[in-house]
Amino acid sequence: MKHFIFVFMALAALVTSCKKEQQITHKEQTLLTESTFTLTPVFKSIDVPFQEKIVLASKATTITLEDGSFIDIPKDAFVDSEGKVITGKVALQFRTFNNSLDILVSGIPMKYQTNGKNYMFESAAMIEIKPVDPSVKIAAGKSLGVAMKSDIDNTSDFNMYLLDETTGIWQVSKKDSLVTKEEATYSYLDETDGITKLRDTLLSTESLSEEIKISPFPTPQKPIKPVKKAGGELLLTVNTNGSHLEELKIFQNVDFKVLNRDTYKKGDNQHEWHDVTLNRIRNQEYYWLVFKGKTSGGKDITKKYKVLPSYGGEQYATALEDYDKRYKEYLKKVEEQKRQIRLEEKRIKEERANSAKIQKKRRSLYRYFKTESFGIYNCDYFYNTKEETIEFYTEVSNEDLKLSELHMIDASRNRTIKLFNFNRFQGFKDGEFHLVGVDSEGQIVYAKNLSTKNLDKNNTLSLTYTIADVNSLEEFSKHLN
Repeated sequence: MKHFIFVFMALAALVTSCKKEQQITHKEQTLLTESTFTLTPVFKSIDVPFQEKIVLASKATTITLEDGSFIDIPKDAFVDSEGKVITGKVALQFRTFNNSLDILVSGIPMKYQTNGKNYMFESAAMIEIKPVDPSVKIAAGKSLGVAMKSDIDNTSDFNMYLLDETTGIWQVSKKDSLVTKEEATYSYLDETDGITKLRDTLLSTESLSEEIKISPFPTPQKPIKPVKKAGGELLLTVNTNGSHLEELKIFQNVDFKVLNRDTYKKGDNQHEWHDVTLNRIRNQEYYWLVFKGKTSGGKDITKKYKVLPSYGGEQYATALEDYDKRYKEYLKKVEEQKRQIRLEEKRIKEERANSAKIQKKRRSLYRYFKTESFGIYNCDYFYNTKEETIEFYTEVSNEDLKLSELHMIDASRNRTIKLFNFNRFQGFKDGEFHLVGVDSEGQIVYAKNLSTKNLDKNNTLSLTYTIADVNSLEEFSKHLN
């Protein structure tokens, strides 16, 4: 009996103990639920700055942010603390989070819980919208149309979430739509004037010419060197005093050596020629002497001869001296042409770079959604860290540096992880990442462009932390390139 009673009492004690533990656990969970969340930047001196815009509430408008995102605001969209429609000016603040560093420094949480499991967020686009006057609200029946710039075209894995700023928990919001230049004619883009502007802005890039036009500049023409007369030449004498060719004006009459003698027929000099022209096609090493006239029977006739000026005696010496002068001028023009070509190549290079930017802008994606409230909206995909990361160790060269906080940020994807063990942790499997944190003295430190591909045989990554003396996000971004 005593043995039975002992077992019973032990069992009762165990049950009682479990009940107490359950009560304590329940109480702790209640306290966690009731705690207030405060959005605090990770670094004291750095945060993602807001862009402030003032709108006239009585008119529909579209606000364009620095990164190219659009916010469409219909007319009469705002009410005051008494619920009255605001017709005057309203000051709004916006900020977008375009990379993992933006997300990290803002202090915005990237954890997500669903079905009792914890996950991490990877963002396709994120924006915060709020009024300067917190009493201003979006009017009932009105909504803001938001088109967030994004580099991710995945729609199946990503959803819109709104941060509950009292608990720090993400709530599923409305599904966003992916907008590209081809898809900018969706019906919802015509609902308001502002989004129509967005559509027009996107479609207007279609009319941009992709052709890089080459600016014309003069190509110097090499002067023709005079020929010295020799016996046996077929010569035609032409009065060149009124010629448009400057090099031939120095003489009253010039003899021209015919190069294509086979075109000359006996008796050509017997025709009546009423039109004689002398021309040079650019950069050809000869002239064209053209005769137009009529035969004895009244039929039109044209003769074309390839010719070169042929000089003898003092006339040749004078022509050669003039040629030398013109040739020196020609060489100067060639150098100027080379300079022009270099400038043109530079311009074309710049235009191509600009064209590449335009093409990138054309390919830009927008995550579009509508909202009836202000807040922080995030287009996200949640992932399991165990599947996306690998465990490894670190060997730090500056061991005297003591860390108080450390985060890992992906160099190419918008995701971050807070690390609690500073020498052994989970690192992203693919691509490069940066380690960013704070030392015991409150200084910002980082180690950039790291990769798990560089682990040694002991699964250890060697690194050195650098202290970043920065006072703005822009400065810090330059440190991380």
